[in-house]
Amino acid sequence: MSVFNGILPLCFILLIKQIIDAITNVSQSQNNSFQFDYLIILIAIAGLVFLINEILSNLAQLTKENHIQEVNDLVFDKLHEKSSQLDLEHFENQKYQDILFRARTEAVFRPARIINSILAIWQNSFSLILSIVILFWVHWSIALILLAAIIPGVFIRVKYARFLFEWNKKNTSKERRSRYLNFLAVGEKYIKDIRLFGLENYFKTEFKTVRKELKQERLKLMSRRVGIEILGQVFTALAIFGSFIFIAKQTIDGAMTAGTMVLFFLAFQRGFTYFRGVVNNLANLYEDSLFLNYYHEFLSLEPKINRQPDSISFGKKFLVDGMKIENLSFTYPGSDIKILQNINFEIKAGETLAIVGENGAGKSTLIKLLCRFYDPDTGKILLDGTDIKNIELDTYRNSISALFQDFSQFHFSIKDNIAFGNVQSEFSYDDFSKATNGAGIEKLLRKFPDKENTLLGNTFEKSSELSIGEWQKIALARFFYRQSLLVFMDEPTSHLDSETEALFHSYLTTYLKDKTAVIISHKIPTLQIADRIIVLAQNTIAETGTYEELMSKKGAYYSMIVKGSNC
Repeated sequence: MSVFNGILPLCFILLIKQIIDAITNVSQSQNNSFQFDYLIILIAIAGLVFLINEILSNLAQLTKENHIQEVNDLVFDKLHEKSSQLDLEHFENQKYQDILFRARTEAVFRPARIINSILAIWQNSFSLILSIVILFWVHWSIALILLAAIIPGVFIRVKYARFLFEWNKKNTSKERRSRYLNFLAVGEKYIKDIRLFGLENYFKTEFKTVRKELKQERLKLMSRRVGIEILGQVFTALAIFGSFIFIAKQTIDGAMTAGTMVLFFLAFQRGFTYFRGVVNNLANLYEDSLFLNYYHEFLSLEPKINRQPDSISFGKKFLVDGMKIENLSFTYPGSDIKILQNINFEIKAGETLAIVGENGAGKSTLIKLLCRFYDPDTGKILLDGTDIKNIELDTYRNSISALFQDFSQFHFSIKDNIAFGNVQSEFSYDDFSKATNGAGIEKLLRKFPDKENTLLGNTFEKSSELSIGEWQKIALARFFYRQSLLVFMDEPTSHLDSETEALFHSYLTTYLKDKTAVIISHKIPTLQIADRIIVLAQNTIAETGTYEELMSKKGAYYSMIVKGSNC
C-alpha cells in the first residue's frame, strides 16, 4: 500500500503535465473537437488517480494506527513483565529510579515514532526515486542539485540527535525532580499539608527554578543546531532557486513546453519534500533508536534476588520447626549505614514474636528481609532448617502474608482490594466474610449502597474515598483473607479507632492460634498477645523475653514503656 501511495502522486503530476500540454494544443489546433475529447479523458484519469490515492492514504493510516497500537501493547507488556521481576531495591534506589524514569518516559511514544518513520521512509523512498527519474528526464543536473541541497541537513540532524541523547541522560535526575515538584503542585496526595502550611508558592517556585535550568540548557543546545541549520538552508535555497531560473530560461527559449516546466516545478517540489522526508525520518529513526537504549537498559536489569529455578519447593509439611535467624547483618545498597547487625533469634512453629524498638532501629527493614525483598549481607534466614535463599521465591512468598506499615490503597472495589490478598485461588465468600469480620468493616460495608462492590479512592467516577483508618481496615481484611501460616505485621493498628482495635485484638488471638507470626508494634495490648518480645536498639538485639520478664528487668523495654517512647 505504501508503494502505491508513493507512486500515485507522481503519476498525478505527470497527468497534470499532459493536461497542460493538451490545453496548449487545443488553443493552437484547428481540430479542437478531437483535442478537447483527449483533454477530458486526461482530466478523468487524473481525477481517478487522485481518488484512488486518497482512498489508499486513508486505508494506510488505518493500518499504521493498528501497527502502532500493537507495538505499544507489546512495549507495555514487556515493561510490566520486567517490572514484575525486579527487586524492591530497583524501586528504592536513586540510580535505578533514573533508569526506570527514562524507560517509562521514552517507551510511551518512541515505538510509535519509529513505526511512523519506517513507513514514511518506505513510502517517500519510492516517490523520491520516481521524482529523480522525472528530473533526470527534464535535465540531468537538476536531480544532482536536489541531492546536494539536502545532504548538509543529514549530518546536522544526526550530530545533534547524539547531543540531545547525551543531554537527556545527564539531566534525568533533574527531570525527575521537576515532575515530582509538579506532582506536589497539582496532585491531591499531600494537599492538606500543602494548604495548611502554605507550600503552594514554594513548590511552584522550585518547579519554575528547575524548569528554567532545563529550558536554558536545552535552548542553548537547540540554538547551536538552528544556527548551523540556517547556514545549510541558505545553501539549499540558492541551489533550488538557481535551478528555477535555469528552467524558466529554458522555457522562454522554447527548449521546454509549458507542461514540462510545470512538471519540473511540481516534481522538484515533491522530490524536495520526499527527500527531506526521507532524511528527516532517517534522523528521527536514529534519534529514536538512541533513546530506545533507555528502554533496553531497563529490560537488561536483572533481579539480584536469585529465584533459584532448581531450588526446593514446599510439600505438605510447612513450618514444622519454625524460623531461625543467624548472624544477620544488612546495609541498604548504595549506603554505608549498617541497618541491622549480628541479629540472632528463633521463632518456633506456632509462636508469636513481637519486635519493638525506637524509630530507625531496623524493624521494618527486618520485615523486608523476612519477606525476602532483600537478601542479608551476611547471615541466614532459615525456614525449617533450610535457607530461604534455597527455596523457590514464588513458592515462599505465596506461603507468607504481610501487613506493611505503608499499606497499599488500591483504587478498586472493596471486594477486589480484599481479594488481592489471594489472587492465586478462586474467590471465596466464606474467607471474605471471615476477613471482613476480623478487620471490623461490617459497618463500612453497610455504609455504601453497593456494599463490597463500592469503588474506592477518588481517581475514578462514582468512587468513594476512605479515611486512613478505614483504609487500614481494608488492608487488614486483605491480610486475613490470605490465610497463610507464616505472617508478618508492621504496626497493624496504627490508624485504628479504639473500638476496632479492641475487636482486632480479640480476633487476632484466635487467628494466630495456628500461625507463626512476627509483629512490630508499640501498642501494649498487641505486645501482650506475643509469646516473646525482642527489643532492637542501635541496630542489634538489646534484650528478649516475655512482656512480664522484660518489665521486671527494668531494662531497655521497661524504659520505653515508662517513658512512653515510640517503640
